[in-house]
Amino acid sequence: MRDYTLAVDLTRDYYRESAMSMRDEVYERTGYWFEIVDIEDATDKSILMRHNKSLPDSESFKAHAVGTQLLLECAFDNKLFESVTEFSAVSIFEKEGDVDLTGTLYTKDVSVVYYEDFEAVGDGRTDDFEAMYKTHVFANECGQTVKADPDAVYYICNTRLVVDGKERVVNIPVKTNVDWCGAKIIIDDTNIPTLSGHANYSMASGNIFYVQPNDEHTKIKFTESKTLARLVEEGIYPGQTKINFNIPDWDGDLMIVVYNDSHKVFRRKGYAQHSGESMHELIVIDNEGNVSEETNIMFQYTNLDYIDVYKLDPTSAITLKNATIETKESKVNQLFVDEKGVETYTTGYKARGIRVDRSYTTVENINHVVTGGFNLKERSNGFEGTAAGGMFTANYANHVTFKNCIMPGRQSYYRHSSYNFKANCVNKIVLDHCIQSNFWVEVDFDTGEMKGHTDYADGLYTSMSSVTLYSDGGEAKSHMMHWGIGGTNYCKNMEYIDSKVSRFDAHAGLLDGKIIRTHINGMELTGVGTLEMDEITWYPYGNTTPFLYLRADYGYHWDGDIIIKDADAYMFDITSKAPEFYLTHYNYNNWYYGYTCAFPNITLDNLEIFSLKTQAPMPAGYEIQLADKATPFTGRTHIAGDVGINITLDYKDEDGDGKIDEPLIDYNLDGFINDLDRVDLDGNGVIGNTDLPYNDPSYEDMTDREIWGGFKHPNCSFNTNIIKPPAYLKIINNNGGYVLRIPRTDNLGVSDGGWNRDADAADSYGGFFGNTKFIFGEGENDYLVGTNDPRKNETTTFKFY
Repeated sequence: MRDYTLAVDLTRDYYRESAMSMRDEVYERTGYWFEIVDIEDATDKSILMRHNKSLPDSESFKAHAVGTQLLLECAFDNKLFESVTEFSAVSIFEKEGDVDLTGTLYTKDVSVVYYEDFEAVGDGRTDDFEAMYKTHVFANECGQTVKADPDAVYYICNTRLVVDGKERVVNIPVKTNVDWCGAKIIIDDTNIPTLSGHANYSMASGNIFYVQPNDEHTKIKFTESKTLARLVEEGIYPGQTKINFNIPDWDGDLMIVVYNDSHKVFRRKGYAQHSGESMHELIVIDNEGNVSEETNIMFQYTNLDYIDVYKLDPTSAITLKNATIETKESKVNQLFVDEKGVETYTTGYKARGIRVDRSYTTVENINHVVTGGFNLKERSNGFEGTAAGGMFTANYANHVTFKNCIMPGRQSYYRHSSYNFKANCVNKIVLDHCIQSNFWVEVDFDTGEMKGHTDYADGLYTSMSSVTLYSDGGEAKSHMMHWGIGGTNYCKNMEYIDSKVSRFDAHAGLLDGKIIRTHINGMELTGVGTLEMDEITWYPYGNTTPFLYLRADYGYHWDGDIIIKDADAYMFDITSKAPEFYLTHYNYNNWYYGYTCAFPNITLDNLEIFSLKTQAPMPAGYEIQLADKATPFTGRTHIAGDVGINITLDYKDEDGDGKIDEPLIDYNLDGFINDLDRVDLDGNGVIGNTDLPYNDPSYEDMTDREIWGGFKHPNCSFNTNIIKPPAYLKIINNNGGYVLRIPRTDNLGVSDGGWNRDADAADSYGGFFGNTKFIFGEGENDYLVGTNDPRKNETTTFKFY
């Protein structure tokens, strides 16, 4: 081969350096000096080093002869140098006899990178975070799978590394497939709280594994004003099926998140209340602008400030799988008594888990185990730990699935929320065959220890139950044991499939959802569209927890259909009384949430209700209460007119005084918007301006009592919360012979606002349910209309009181 050259792409470092290494090795051993030329200058007497992404993983480095050329091909450039070196040693320099330069000389699988390649120890004691970080950074560069030693125990505590000359908290960046092969990973949070000023405070908010999109799919912020104005003019509203928007050099699908900063939605009332977030939602469109049916539009946009754009590429799908991850919970007390003697708990969420910001990601077969922390006895004696933000989280992505995972509920320290599953602005977020290891809990009241169970037995509690223990001083203290498994904001299509987890929780606005063949412990709902429940088994987390807990803090709002089919509901017995079953959590309040609130259309198709204690079904004639309040539907639950209007109040401060301007909309329906339409939104006695801060108020120095009291938020006589009544309430296949009790609203002297009838129909003034259909069968005439329907005594399915 004395006349041969080494031909490579000289502009690529890996190839140039590999060629130089091979040339130097040959020269040292033989005295022959290969000339290195650009690959375009290769001849039939060249050794070619080139990239070939089509090679199978098993032969991802391949040395083979084609005619008189020798080809050294590699699918992963970062493995070329070591592969060429190993090939030269094994197949040439260490080989006895003549070297046969025909056919395939050498192959190797270089598609996998191991933590041990970067000096991970895996003994359960040595901190392997840096080695694991370096492994993924290397694998991300060229797309290799990362694998673990199945017998290893990788320990992670300190997530501070020196990067670019500065020490900072970092995440392990994941952009490729990961197979932990059954290894164990310990995340030690024993000394990591969410206490500002603590030495480890900065590490509390850094997720360990951060699943990121490829560089070409990262977010683009679009602010071009002419296009934004055109999109508003063409219309972005519920029912719109096309948005004429695209970006250069991309012909695939897009996920766009549209923002209107001048209008705030999900203005939360009550605990942790705030003045809302900019109206926004995710929408998936194809390259012609067609809106995916999965992401129907929820709001009407009268203004657009910007659009966040995400390129969608299903071929970029990755999976993280096969590990036991143990979290050693924090043992730092976050409960203090201040100088005034007031008991104070420091809130904040610890987030040291797996964060997914990459579309088409699956996290599979992860067994999460939580150890340590404070037990119930310690909590009774004044010790409270750190709230958890979740081991399994996802943000701003399309199609993310957590599959075959074990997800324990996290302790509700000081009755604060604590999650193990969270999502924000994700379409199609799915729990598939996920099991909560402490769905049921056994309590040792002497030691305060809790033991999780997946199946019910007498004496066990649901995970979110409250229990009372005594402190060492004999004081009785009640503790909620765990918070619900998860909570989501601004998501579309959340699904629980074949799972057993506590709480299906849609905070700020879910569009469409499914709960299929799943055991569920409570549901808290805010949203739009269709929520399907099929073959579910439901348990309350309190004696009188409603089946459909419409979240009070967001207006008891579900605008659409909730369809419940073939469901078994189990109720706690209360002393000698039969279990009490409430279908919904509902009560009117006068608050502007940023949207028109709606009471859902509900279908009960073969619902069975059981006593948890006896496991026996409730007898025929058992009465279901529609709502858990004595008078949930009042005269205030209506528009003060005959025509239903959808209220959209912009959130403005045009006079620049730092306070929200009073809204201006045609409330009196005279066809003009003028000063006659001004209302005292905040009840401060001044029409024309409010006392509400334009920016979100800070509640850091406020007590829970002040927050619950509705501090600096609407409390006025004007009805700012117009409720859309249900079009129907349906009970079919009522095999248990149950009766749904409906409060009468026809005696309140107000109309239904024209929500559920033709515009030219006579107004019944039947109140909130004036035009609601009460359907009790599948026949053509098997329904009543309104709570004063003259045929209301013809059916035992509904009882009006």
